[in-house]
Amino acid sequence: MKPYIKICGISEPQHIAKLIERKTNAIGFVAYPPSPRFVSPEQVRELCKTIPDHIARVLVVVDMSPEEIQPYLDAGINTLQFHGKESAQFAKNFSCEIWRAVRLKDESQIEDELNFPCTKYVLDAAPKNASLPGGTGELGDWVLSKKFVLASPKPVLIAGGINLDNFQEALQITGAQGLDLSSGVEDSPGIKSSLKIDQLFNKINN
Repeated sequence: MKPYIKICGISEPQHIAKLIERKTNAIGFVAYPPSPRFVSPEQVRELCKTIPDHIARVLVVVDMSPEEIQPYLDAGINTLQFHGKESAQFAKNFSCEIWRAVRLKDESQIEDELNFPCTKYVLDAAPKNASLPGGTGELGDWVLSKKFVLASPKPVLIAGGINLDNFQEALQITGAQGLDLSSGVEDSPGIKSSLKIDQLFNKINN
């Protein structure tokens, strides 16, 4: 069974077209201003226009208010990926699909996070000094991630330093149901590579 694939941090229409062509499962946008991958609601509206309904349009959210999130939902986002300190109660404010990103540091987090009202989890790296919530290129703890995957009744995507060279090993070790890539298919921070996207899907499909 092929893994579920989300490519995150998209900001250019040519990469939307490439991901549609390669039949990705989800396309991610970043609403965190310090990120080199940040896009505004206006940009998201334009980028979402060509995305078919069967592809999830995911917004990475970091401690935003409902009033800040709403323009993105109006622009075509249908899935929110909470990447900050959002509470389970906060998540209940939204009727769209909810994903929970977890920066997994130790085993004690697992039980608490499994109570979050979401349909998928994204396990990301937890670098000590990272100023960004994701897309840092730093590797996650795959052994700890495997424990999370085994405990979770919901699908888990593995993120955190995933690239063309290690994604197969990451899936094998963790048992995750899918991948969430950002920096691993870029030429430089925020600049996606159509070539690397093609190489990724070629490897997955072989």
